[in-house]
Amino acid sequence: MVEAILLFIYQLDPYSTPIEVSPTLFSVMLYVANDKYMIPKLKVLAKETTATLLRGTKVHEDFPSVISEFYHTTREDDRALRDLILLTSHRHLDALKLNKNFQKVLRETRDFASDLVLLQRGYGLDSFSCKSGYCKAVWWLMPGASSSYRYCPHCRSSIAKS
Repeated sequence: MVEAILLFIYQLDPYSTPIEVSPTLFSVMLYVANDKYMIPKLKVLAKETTATLLRGTKVHEDFPSVISEFYHTTREDDRALRDLILLTSHRHLDALKLNKNFQKVLRETRDFASDLVLLQRGYGLDSFSCKSGYCKAVWWLMPGASSSYRYCPHCRSSIAKS
Protein backbone atom coordinates (compact mmCIF):
# COMPACT_ATOMS: atom_id res chain seq x y z
CA MET A 1 0.00 0.00 0.00
CA VAL A 2 2.78 2.41 0.92
CA GLU A 3 4.49 1.64 -2.39
CA ALA A 4 1.31 2.59 -4.28
CA ILE A 5 1.01 5.84 -2.32
CA LEU A 6 4.63 6.74 -3.04
CA LEU A 7 4.12 6.04 -6.74
CA PHE A 8 1.18 8.42 -6.71
CA ILE A 9 3.14 11.13 -4.88
CA TYR A 10 5.82 10.90 -7.56
CA GLN A 11 3.12 11.25 -10.23
CA LEU A 12 3.15 7.62 -11.27
CA ASP A 13 0.27 5.17 -11.48
CA PRO A 14 -0.44 3.63 -8.06
CA TYR A 15 -2.26 0.79 -9.82
CA SER A 16 0.95 -0.31 -11.54
CA THR A 17 2.22 -2.04 -8.40
CA PRO A 18 1.77 -5.81 -8.17
CA ILE A 19 -1.19 -6.49 -5.90
CA GLU A 20 -2.46 -9.66 -4.28
CA VAL A 21 -6.08 -8.51 -3.93
CA SER A 22 -8.69 -7.56 -6.50
CA PRO A 23 -8.47 -4.11 -8.13
CA THR A 24 -11.71 -3.10 -6.37
CA LEU A 25 -10.44 -4.04 -2.92
CA PHE A 26 -7.11 -2.34 -3.66
CA SER A 27 -8.94 0.86 -4.65
CA VAL A 28 -10.97 0.77 -1.45
CA MET A 29 -7.77 0.26 0.55
CA LEU A 30 -6.19 3.29 -1.18
CA TYR A 31 -9.32 5.34 -0.45
CA VAL A 32 -9.23 4.34 3.22
CA ALA A 33 -5.47 4.96 3.49
CA ASN A 34 -6.11 8.57 2.56
CA ASP A 35 -7.69 9.15 5.98
CA LYS A 36 -4.26 8.45 7.46
CA TYR A 37 -2.02 10.06 4.81
CA MET A 38 -4.33 12.92 3.74
CA ILE A 39 -3.63 13.04 0.02
CA PRO A 40 -6.86 14.46 -1.46
CA LYS A 41 -6.01 13.74 -5.11
CA LEU A 42 -5.28 10.11 -4.28
CA LYS A 43 -8.62 9.83 -2.51
CA VAL A 44 -10.37 11.24 -5.59
CA LEU A 45 -8.52 8.81 -7.87
CA ALA A 46 -9.32 5.85 -5.60
CA LYS A 47 -12.97 6.90 -5.35
CA GLU A 48 -13.34 7.28 -9.13
CA THR A 49 -11.56 3.99 -9.81
CA THR A 50 -13.66 2.15 -7.21
CA ALA A 51 -16.86 3.64 -8.62
CA THR A 52 -15.90 2.58 -12.15
CA LEU A 53 -15.08 -0.95 -11.01
CA LEU A 54 -18.31 -1.24 -8.98
CA ARG A 55 -20.42 -0.12 -11.92
CA GLY A 56 -19.20 -3.17 -13.85
CA THR A 57 -21.62 -5.91 -14.70
CA LYS A 58 -20.07 -8.60 -12.49
CA VAL A 59 -19.42 -8.76 -8.76
CA HIS A 60 -16.16 -10.55 -7.98
CA GLU A 61 -15.74 -13.26 -5.39
CA ASP A 62 -14.04 -10.89 -2.97
CA PHE A 63 -16.82 -8.28 -3.07
CA PRO A 64 -17.80 -9.17 0.52
CA SER A 65 -14.25 -8.16 1.54
CA VAL A 66 -14.78 -4.82 -0.20
CA ILE A 67 -17.99 -4.28 1.79
CA SER A 68 -16.36 -5.24 5.08
CA GLU A 69 -13.21 -3.17 4.51
CA PHE A 70 -15.13 -0.07 3.58
CA TYR A 71 -17.85 -0.23 6.21
CA HIS A 72 -15.42 -1.04 9.03
CA THR A 73 -12.78 1.56 8.15
CA THR A 74 -14.69 4.67 7.09
CA ARG A 75 -16.85 7.16 8.93
CA GLU A 76 -20.60 6.66 8.74
CA ASP A 77 -21.03 10.02 6.99
CA ASP A 78 -18.61 9.02 4.20
CA ARG A 79 -21.55 8.00 2.02
CA ALA A 80 -20.21 8.41 -1.52
CA LEU A 81 -18.76 4.91 -1.85
CA ARG A 82 -20.93 3.37 0.85
CA ASP A 83 -24.00 4.13 -1.21
CA LEU A 84 -22.39 2.78 -4.36
CA ILE A 85 -21.38 -0.42 -2.54
CA LEU A 86 -24.94 -0.66 -1.24
CA LEU A 87 -26.47 -0.21 -4.69
CA THR A 88 -24.06 -2.76 -6.17
CA SER A 89 -25.02 -5.24 -3.46
CA HIS A 90 -28.70 -4.63 -4.06
CA ARG A 91 -28.30 -5.06 -7.82
CA HIS A 92 -26.46 -8.39 -7.42
CA LEU A 93 -28.29 -9.64 -4.34
CA ASP A 94 -29.57 -12.86 -5.94
CA ALA A 95 -26.00 -14.02 -6.60
CA LEU A 96 -24.53 -12.59 -3.40
CA LYS A 97 -27.02 -14.19 -1.02
CA LEU A 98 -25.56 -17.60 -1.93
CA ASN A 99 -22.02 -16.45 -1.07
CA LYS A 100 -20.96 -17.62 2.43
CA ASN A 101 -18.63 -14.62 2.82
CA PHE A 102 -21.46 -12.24 1.98
CA GLN A 103 -23.64 -13.94 4.60
CA LYS A 104 -20.83 -13.46 7.11
CA VAL A 105 -20.55 -9.76 6.22
CA LEU A 106 -24.30 -9.36 6.80
CA ARG A 107 -23.92 -10.85 10.29
CA GLU A 108 -20.80 -8.87 11.20
CA THR A 109 -21.41 -5.48 9.56
CA ARG A 110 -24.55 -4.04 11.13
CA ASP A 111 -24.47 -0.69 9.33
CA PHE A 112 -24.32 -2.42 5.96
CA ALA A 113 -27.05 -4.91 6.85
CA SER A 114 -29.26 -2.09 8.12
CA ASP A 115 -28.70 0.01 4.98
CA LEU A 116 -29.48 -2.99 2.78
CA VAL A 117 -32.69 -3.82 4.66
CA LEU A 118 -33.87 -0.23 4.40
CA LEU A 119 -33.19 -0.21 0.68
CA GLN A 120 -34.96 -3.57 0.24
CA ARG A 121 -38.00 -2.35 2.16
CA GLY A 122 -38.50 0.60 -0.14
CA TYR A 123 -36.69 3.25 1.84
CA GLY A 124 -34.69 4.00 -1.24
CA LEU A 125 -31.92 6.39 -1.93
CA ASP A 126 -32.53 10.05 -2.69
CA SER A 127 -31.54 10.93 -6.25
CA PHE A 128 -29.46 14.04 -6.97
CA SER A 129 -28.18 15.69 -10.12
CA CYS A 130 -25.52 18.29 -10.79
CA LYS A 131 -26.70 21.81 -11.65
CA SER A 132 -23.67 22.71 -13.72
CA GLY A 133 -24.11 22.91 -17.46
CA TYR A 134 -21.20 20.63 -18.26
CA CYS A 135 -21.17 17.85 -15.63
CA LYS A 136 -24.69 16.35 -15.67
CA ALA A 137 -23.70 13.78 -13.01
CA VAL A 138 -26.41 11.85 -11.19
CA TRP A 139 -25.87 10.11 -7.85
CA TRP A 140 -27.82 8.69 -4.93
CA LEU A 141 -27.60 9.10 -1.17
CA MET A 142 -29.34 7.45 1.74
CA PRO A 143 -32.33 9.50 2.95
CA GLY A 144 -31.18 12.14 5.39
CA ALA A 145 -27.55 12.03 4.25
CA SER A 146 -28.10 14.89 1.83
CA SER A 147 -27.75 17.53 4.55
CA SER A 148 -24.00 16.89 4.68
CA TYR A 149 -23.60 17.02 0.88
CA ARG A 150 -23.83 20.43 -0.71
CA TYR A 151 -21.68 19.87 -3.78
CA CYS A 152 -21.48 17.47 -6.71
CA PRO A 153 -18.98 14.70 -5.92
CA HIS A 154 -17.75 14.89 -9.53
CA CYS A 155 -17.25 18.61 -10.26
CA ARG A 156 -17.92 20.27 -6.86
CA SER A 157 -20.82 22.43 -8.16
CA SER A 158 -23.94 22.95 -6.02
CA ILE A 159 -26.32 19.99 -5.90
CA ALA A 160 -30.01 19.76 -6.70
CA LYS A 161 -32.39 17.02 -5.63
CA SER A 162 -33.91 15.21 -8.61
